[in-house]
Amino acid sequence: MIFRVLFYFAIFSISLSNIASSEELLDRSNIRSKVDYLFFNKDFIGVDALADEYRDTRARTDSGVWKLAQLYYGLGDSIKYTRIASDKKQLDNITKEYLEKHPNSPTAIIARSKFFVALAWSYRGGGVASTVPDDAWEPFYENLKLAQSLLQEHKNIASSDPHWYALNIEIQKGLGRSQGNLAASIAEGVQVFPYYYDIYFQAASALSPFWNGSRIHIDAFARSAAESTKDIDGNSVYARIYWSLKKGLRKSEKLFRDYDVDWEKMKRGMEDIMVQYPDQWNIVNFAVFSCEAGDVDTTRDYIEQIRTDKYHFLWKKDISFEKCSNL
Repeated sequence: MIFRVLFYFAIFSISLSNIASSEELLDRSNIRSKVDYLFFNKDFIGVDALADEYRDTRARTDSGVWKLAQLYYGLGDSIKYTRIASDKKQLDNITKEYLEKHPNSPTAIIARSKFFVALAWSYRGGGVASTVPDDAWEPFYENLKLAQSLLQEHKNIASSDPHWYALNIEIQKGLGRSQGNLAASIAEGVQVFPYYYDIYFQAASALSPFWNGSRIHIDAFARSAAESTKDIDGNSVYARIYWSLKKGLRKSEKLFRDYDVDWEKMKRGMEDIMVQYPDQWNIVNFAVFSCEAGDVDTTRDYIEQIRTDKYHFLWKKDISFEKCSNL
């Protein structure tokens, strides 16, 4: 009802003046902006210091994601494939100089490998395979193999960083390696760094139907991941895996329609996340998930905890705040 929607917006206004609202996206943006600035100013010592800090402390944002992963997302933005056309020479020179001056830096190795990954995708483009020009496949695979070779050559140094494993899986996904090799890489990564979420995110993506996997593979993997991390995270990794998958869904896909999500298990995972990270970013996302899953009581519970309107963009036309507030 209209009254109920107005009531919640009134709660928003009161809460904004009395309660510190979440700064999750600002925190992530600051990390990415900082590493971008350091990288392009060739402050490699600064980049390494930041990576070392996040790696050694296993620092998290208020929502529970690793700050180290945000640093690598920032590097990824700096070296993304859409910038290759205009900045190829600059990115090549900076990543090469970084590695030459800091050969024992895991981050320098990962950054250089990311350059070759970006170069590969600059040839292929981001569309489905049927849209890729025939002459783009060879340079695509060649550069992914360069990225893979670089990681393997420096594994003894770079694999001390958990993102080495995430990037390795991402590259294997593009190369279309056999399920056996991919499975071995995933198993190694989660054994060495069981609580570094991006290894699970890359693995789930590689196991998705888009990459010749299946919804059955994904759910089996998500269940296994939750089981191996339950001592600290409960079922939260199960929820985080499907959360990450939702971000990469094609326009025609729906998470709860096209994937084998066990809603009760995901709901328990969301609850476990909230125990450790009761952040507004999580609350709004979980309200959206609950509404999309058709869980009226859980949707209401999360909506009643919302204390900010900063994340209004998470609500969509078919899963709107107004609709979900009136369930």
